[in-house]
Formats: sequence, structure tokens, C-alpha cells
Amino acid sequence: MDDKGVLSDTDRAILDLEERMPAHSGAKERAIRELTGTGPARYYQRCDNLIELPEVIAERPMLVNRLMRLRAQRTTSRNRRILGR
Repeated sequence: MDDKGVLSDTDRAILDLEERMPAHSGAKERAIRELTGTGPARYYQRCDNLIELPEVIAERPMLVNRLMRLRAQRTTSRNRRILGR
């Protein structure tokens, strides 16, 4: 995102990739590296930040809902492992 709150081409490409390739795979990891020049960890951090933005929520509500649901599931799973439940 730029200083004016406008999504960059890379931000839009990340959202497009998430819509096209929802499951994590070797092909998706290669696409992530080609698209962003970073590894999956940075990519998913950026993706997590994007889905919090009002303009992304307004433009792609179904994608945002799916990604938020997956994030909540990961958080629950991680908390259970940490707490031993």
C-alpha cells in the first residue's frame, strides 16, 4: 500500500494469487517468490495486513472472510498446542 492508502500492484497481485491458489503448495510457494521476491513468511504477513484494510474488505469480501476464518483456525490450533489442550 502506498502513502495515500491505495493498494499497490503487488498488493492486488497478492490478493489475486490468494483467490487463484487457495491451498499452499510448491507451485504457490514459487509463485510467491516470483511475485514478491520474498519467502512465504513475509508474503503471509503482508496478506494478513491486507485483509484488515477497509478497501480490501469492501472489494473482496469473500476472500477476506475465507482468509480471516483460516487465520482464526490457525490461532486456535496454535493456542491449543501452547496450552496443551
